[in-house]
Amino acid sequence: MREETGLVVSVGGASTKHLAKLASQDAKPDGYLILEPDEELRFLARSPSHASGE
Repeated sequence: MREETGLVVSVGGASTKHLAKLASQDAKPDGYLILEPDEELRFLARSPSHASGE
């Protein structure tokens, strides 16, 4: 996307909208992160800010 438009795009995917948003934030800048259902708890546990919703 950056090459064609100059825009930076980060993408996150997960089983819920909230987790997808956290994954997208974690993928910044210009990356993607897809969380499989069995990875979601580990993803949340690795960062206190994710667990608290900050």
